[in-house]
Amino acid sequence: MVNVFIDAIALKINAELGEGFTIYKEVQEQGFDLPCFFIFLNTSKQKKMIGKRYFREQQFVIEYHPGTGGKKAQINAMIPRLNTALEYVAAEGDMFTGSKMSCEVIGEVLHFYVNYNYHVYEPANALETMEDVELDSRLKVE
Repeated sequence: MVNVFIDAIALKINAELGEGFTIYKEVQEQGFDLPCFFIFLNTSKQKKMIGKRYFREQQFVIEYHPGTGGKKAQINAMIPRLNTALEYVAAEGDMFTGSKMSCEVIGEVLHFYVNYNYHVYEPANALETMEDVELDSRLKVE
């Protein structure tokens, strides 16, 4: 499901911000085009609910590397655009609401954080059945 969310975030950024940005889903050590985005999972938590139900909280980080010249201004302009673009994403036929949105600037890179949380139901495995059972039904008389 993580890759589904990464694809959904990439599609939403592309749809909302248009062309002119390269979106990477894998780490590029060198040779990447500016301006660009990197999208990856930051943290994932799972909480057991009732029965076979679980609550999953996944935080994604979207790194924005601005183009040359006026980097701080580009970063400042990108923050509200990402807030709007990532409020909702469509994944596997459902709409997911982005929550706990926050950001920080480290060096000249914007780190934008957003959570997409959802409930999961894991069906129980088929019940294990006993193998052959022998039943002794004789009556004991004293």
